[in-house]
Amino acid sequence: MNKLSVVIPVYYNEKNLPVTYAQLKEAVFDKVSDYELILVDDGSEDNSWLEMQKIRSLDDKVKLIRLSRNFGSITAQLAGLSYVTGDCATVIAADLQDPPEIILQLMDKWKAGAKVCLAVRADREEGFIQKTISNTFYKIMRKIALKNMPLGGFDCFLIDRQVVEVLKSIEEKNSSIVGQIL
Repeated sequence: MNKLSVVIPVYYNEKNLPVTYAQLKEAVFDKVSDYELILVDDGSEDNSWLEMQKIRSLDDKVKLIRLSRNFGSITAQLAGLSYVTGDCATVIAADLQDPPEIILQLMDKWKAGAKVCLAVRADREEGFIQKTISNTFYKIMRKIALKNMPLGGFDCFLIDRQVVEVLKSIEEKNSSIVGQIL
């Protein structure tokens, strides 16, 4: 079985959602055997919920979750992951900070047996100061807490169903999902 679950936390993304869905459909959903898309509204007060409902009306593989208020991205990600039914799952940003095509590359690694697949940054498209701060943060994280943190960090990942179940069982809900995965 190769059902893919994609979770997208949504916070003030009404303008991004139609574009994000169209790109995901073309680059990923049309190329996999089965999928589900879980959109999690994290307390948006714009028209994000309406846009989510429009997408749901186009595709019966779309599930919607609406949180009662803004709880933050980590909570929205965990809420989405708690409802996935796929054999593997990924979380991506509603504004497509990472190209959707990366999901298929991660799925290939997963199909080859990897339980955790990371898209490690080769470089950052940020200014010098932001890049320096980010790189320093990841170096400190490697030294103090997470010895296996990739040097450039990562935001995009794909995890096996077993890893999803472990994440759901962890009682600490306010830490980094990235840290929990590592």
